[in-house]
Amino acid sequence: MEINILIVDDDEILVNKISDSVDWKSLGITMTFTANNIRQAESIIEEYDIDIVLSDIEMPQGSGLDLLEWFREQNMEGEFLLLTCHERFDYATTAVRL
Repeated sequence: MEINILIVDDDEILVNKISDSVDWKSLGITMTFTANNIRQAESIIEEYDIDIVLSDIEMPQGSGLDLLEWFREQNMEGEFLLLTCHERFDYATTAVRL
């Protein structure tokens, strides 16, 4: 069974660091994809079967919550891990709702 992950953050250095520093194969991840904005992420998700999305919440061209909402509206199956350094409880409530 193939498992693919998509890492999304507007900080390209952080995306590359996460992508390169984790032994994804040992975790059962087959392919690792990266995107630096929501539009790139949507394009990758439309082209490839993505099982896990690891996304920052706040980004200039759309939030990780926007991406999660779009993902669910497309009736796609997959898990989302949302990252943020902000202490906004409404982010958590929205993420759980979606």
